[in-house]
Parts: sequence; structure tokens; C-alpha cells
Amino acid sequence: MTRILVAVGDKGQGEDFMAALLPKGFEVYIVDTLVSLRSIGQMRKPDLVIIDFDAAEYGGLSGLEGLRQLDWMRLSRLVVYSRESGLDFVRMTMRLGVVGYLHKPVSMHEIWEKLETIVSNTSGGGQRREYVRVKPAPLETSRVELFTGPAGAGIGGELLDISLGGVAYKLHNPQRIGEITMGQSYSRMELSLMDEPKVQVGVVAVIARGNTAAFKFNALTEEALRTLCRYIHSRLMDTDTDEDQPDSKEKLMKMV
Repeated sequence: MTRILVAVGDKGQGEDFMAALLPKGFEVYIVDTLVSLRSIGQMRKPDLVIIDFDAAEYGGLSGLEGLRQLDWMRLSRLVVYSRESGLDFVRMTMRLGVVGYLHKPVSMHEIWEKLETIVSNTSGGGQRREYVRVKPAPLETSRVELFTGPAGAGIGGELLDISLGGVAYKLHNPQRIGEITMGQSYSRMELSLMDEPKVQVGVVAVIARGNTAAFKFNALTEEALRTLCRYIHSRLMDTDTDEDQPDSKEKLMKMV
């Protein structure tokens, strides 16, 4: 699995990288300080590192030179994100092992277009899963609620597993599992993810068994996409991915 570490000058820029790269199935880690860049890099061993060259935090050319001396960084491909584009700049940075350039300004929709070839040439050939899945933190209170019709109470429960492809949750009231029809599309599911605003998504039911239900997303607004990206990113930053944490529901969760 290709891991991409993005060191930005501000968090707003980082969200665009999340929304561009997480849907492609890569693990993405966004940092905005040199301390975080070093610690997350050491922990995650990224295949590709993108650094905001214009941010004073990372020290320009001398900063790149220092980072290149780190053991984990020697194995990473390096892209600089900058307003600079002159021939001298390219020559100097190439001497430090830079393999690509992302010129500012760049929109969320342009990021993948400009990085695709570079990512495909990283360690592992840009290997990715269809979706990056994460689990809630211990004691987390993220909730899911499905509304099966225009009236009546939703079928609520606790989040078990989520990706940009779908969600699984444990029902608070398992007796209501029979109200969920396999293969049925539902236009309203509400996600209340930790530290994020509540969002609404459209889903299709793929599992309704015992006290557990799972759904594929079939309608995501940009607001919902960004909310999911922020949540998934926060879990990636805090824990290992669920592939490193097998549990009894792993096969079930891979269906969404």
C-alpha cells in the first residue's frame, strides 16, 4: 500500500490533498510542522513525500538537504510544492533527489492529474486499495442513523468501520434489523463522526445480519466527501490501519 506524506504550510491546503488522494485508495498523512513531518515520517515510512517548499517551516533548500539525511527519507520519493519553477530551482532541487514538481496554485481536482505518473512510479508501483478503511477510536461516540422512510425514527447505532466506499455499524436496537432491505437504496443516512459536523449521505444496503448493518455509499456531496476525508485522515494519523488490526468482523467490513 502506497503511503503519501504531505507537508503543507497551512491546514487548509492539506484538506485539498486529502480530498484528492484518499478517494484514489492511498493512505494520506497531512502535517503542517517540521516536528510532525519528522515523527509521522519515521512512524509511517512514506513512499512519497510532498513538501511545501515555500513554507518557512521546512527550511527551503537547506531543510530539504537535512531531511534527505534521515534514514526513512532516503527511501522516499520527493515532490516539491512551490511557486518556484525556474531552471536553476529545478537543478538545485533535483540534486537533492526531487523527482517531481507541483506548481502553485493548484486545485483539488488538479492534484491527482499532476501527481498520477509520479505516484505510479513510487515503491510498489503506486499500489492502492479500492478504499482506505478505518475503525473508530476506543471510547469514541461516532454514530450512524438510517432513515428508511419520510416519517418515523431512524435506525441508529455505533460506527464499526468506515471508508469512502461505505459504512458498517452496530444497531442500538437489533430488533429493527428486519426493516432494512438488502439491495435497497436509501436517500438519507446521517453520520455523526467525532469532531466533525453531521452529514447526510445516500446508501445501498449490503448487509443486515444480527445486530450489524453495512451500506455502500451511492451519493456523496462534496461537503460529505470532505467530512469523511477529514475523519479518515484523523484515524490514520492516530492509529495503524485496520489491516494491521484484524478482528472477527474483518471479512464483513470488506464488503463495503
